[in-house]
Amino acid sequence: MADKPCKAYFKFSYGGGLSPFFVMLSDLDRLEAAQGAISTGALGLSGEVVARQANYNPDWKFHLKPETISFSATPGRAKLDKINANPTSFSGQKVNLAFAEAIADVSLLTNDALPFSQSPPRSSYWNLRLIDAQKALGKLPKKDGKTDWGNIKVGHVDTGYVAHSVFGQWESTPAADGGNTRTNKTIRWQVGKDFMDGDSNPEDPLTYVPMRLPPDVPGHGLRTGSVLAGGKIGVAPGLPVVPCRAVRSVVLMTDAARGRVAGSIDHLVAAGCQVISISLGWMSGGEEMGQALDRAYMAGVIVCAAGGQYTDTVTYPGRYFRTIGVGGVQPKDRKIPAAHAAAENFKLEIYNEYVRGGTRHIAGDDQFIDIWAPSACIDRAVAEADSARNLSSTDGGGDGTSYGTVHVAAAAAMWLRLKAANIGAKYGAGNWRRVEAFRRLLHSTETRKLDVPTAPNQPIYAYKHPWILYVPAILEADLPAIADDDIQPRAEGQIF
Repeated sequence: MADKPCKAYFKFSYGGGLSPFFVMLSDLDRLEAAQGAISTGALGLSGEVVARQANYNPDWKFHLKPETISFSATPGRAKLDKINANPTSFSGQKVNLAFAEAIADVSLLTNDALPFSQSPPRSSYWNLRLIDAQKALGKLPKKDGKTDWGNIKVGHVDTGYVAHSVFGQWESTPAADGGNTRTNKTIRWQVGKDFMDGDSNPEDPLTYVPMRLPPDVPGHGLRTGSVLAGGKIGVAPGLPVVPCRAVRSVVLMTDAARGRVAGSIDHLVAAGCQVISISLGWMSGGEEMGQALDRAYMAGVIVCAAGGQYTDTVTYPGRYFRTIGVGGVQPKDRKIPAAHAAAENFKLEIYNEYVRGGTRHIAGDDQFIDIWAPSACIDRAVAEADSARNLSSTDGGGDGTSYGTVHVAAAAAMWLRLKAANIGAKYGAGNWRRVEAFRRLLHSTETRKLDVPTAPNQPIYAYKHPWILYVPAILEADLPAIADDDIQPRAEGQIF
């Protein structure tokens, strides 16, 4: 029978309490009609597919490539009809509807993407306007028309780097073994480390399957790194970044994963990184990761870590008092402000407010969250596991406190660069007081406050640290006095 295009919603999940996905094929408008088409024997349904995850960001999009999809339509018997291998996407995901079952390839975030060279100008990105990244960069020293970052380096603990043009030109140079290596002025991968494979090249292979527990997130390091230091879309373009490949998943569910994060922290401190950005988390921290955080803190390294989402409990390592815990804000109702809109008029709300069991929850707890930063509707660089790596997403679908974290890490790098001499004179080199000075500025700088909505007949909840990140104010503020008793409790023993 010939292929019959249709539009239908298919639901699939990977268990473990994680929300299911819904997959839509193009041309029928209603689920019932699609079920009917399948039950009457329409074999080989095909079309462009967009997956939307239930109870998540409705704009988080995936593509299933039509040529790799086929469905069995025999009532009561689900079988694989065909599957064409596609090395540029993530294979092996089952899709179910009524009596149909298929295995399809999913190619992550390739829709609504442009070649990076065609991506919009910096002035159009709402998140960069909210924190006024351009004004902040204007305060920093320049060399040959670009920001001079001096000796500032930011460590990036994630899934690894990708050789993407968002970070500028990559040069190919002869290697000692007769091969070639790629060098880049922004991504200092030679200083980093791969804790997954145990080698010196922390490159993300992008080839692993995302449907497992904990779910793999190929390319996460590229997406967050591009917002940290990428051209056009980055908060701090050209900021030297030292990547460590510690995970395949952002969920630090295992002791092994948390151990690799701990090893990455120690490596980055030894490599001279003054800031470390960690867009990963889990409900517990563990002794090893806590000890590594303690060593970084006492060395004066500012560690920015994601507060997490889909829970009212902040995740580790963002939960440690010695890290800078980052919560998220987003445009109200996810309506991205117009390119000409003034940032002071942006309508904002807390990222990932949700209702569970009739109770309203807000992701984050200001006992642990130090600052709130853009965490939804973020454009970012994307890539596939082939040579077509120079894409930039234009759908504003990047979301999660992962993105808020890199905004704050970039702000910390700017502050350290601009105030380097004064910070050294006031707090000393390698001293925890510089971490607390940055935290104090985040808590006290008179910038925009978080407006926390409340349920009917409920008292207004006042956050202890309600400030939304605004980088110029941090750079303009005087350095605060930090006393001996301002030191935070040790991370090693922080378990609650």
